[in-house]
Amino acid sequence: MRGIIDLLTPHLPRAEALGDPQRLSRLLFEIGCAHVFGGDLTNGYPLLDRADAIGVESGNELITGYVAMGKMWGEMTYQQHDADSKQIATRYSEKAERIGRAHRDHWLIAKALVGHSIFYLFFGRPDEARRWAQKLFDLFRETNDPRPRTMGLWALGMMEATHFMPADSEANGLEGAKYVLCIVDKEASRFAVHAAWVSLGRNEEAEPLLREQIAFVRSRHNRILEGLPVLFYGLALMQMGRMARAKNKLSTP
Repeated sequence: MRGIIDLLTPHLPRAEALGDPQRLSRLLFEIGCAHVFGGDLTNGYPLLDRADAIGVESGNELITGYVAMGKMWGEMTYQQHDADSKQIATRYSEKAERIGRAHRDHWLIAKALVGHSIFYLFFGRPDEARRWAQKLFDLFRETNDPRPRTMGLWALGMMEATHFMPADSEANGLEGAKYVLCIVDKEASRFAVHAAWVSLGRNEEAEPLLREQIAFVRSRHNRILEGLPVLFYGLALMQMGRMARAKNKLSTP
């Protein structure tokens, strides 16, 4: 995410000077969303809010859906998991999905659906997490776009990895990895496999791969993808008897 910020931020003054609201709002969204995925809501949200305001003023509804999707991930990942945050995240997800469907933007619809699935996973509702993941397979069948299928597979894999279904998690992670088109989907699919191995006691295999994955997502400043791999890395270390290292890993931000 840092690479996106460093690449695009210098172009903001030129985008401002061009006076093209569509390009400017998209640039603001990309930079703002990169900040959010990096865990920096302080810098990310104002950029997203500005993109949203430009979209409303210029009649660009699609960018307002993108903004809703970005803020959905911010709310569900970094805010308190209480009734208020659930309501806010749900509202953003529903808005992003509605606008995505209106504009036939399959990627936006899929991101809204998978976000809803992971949100329920974080809330300890595996039944709802599975139900929302299944919606991604419905979208794949409707559109023949491979991205919803990949997201559905890794969303199921994450749910299964964290709810004592390691064989299913491994299978869905491996299946999802066949169709990945971006780094985020690749790393999410890999995590489902590595976490399954930890649950199956294959710690010596999983530990170096989780360590490599954590280093990679940190190098990309993608905090959203970091949390669960760190948790399962710590579990692998514990099961290997490396308690001091596990404690350090699980207690370090």
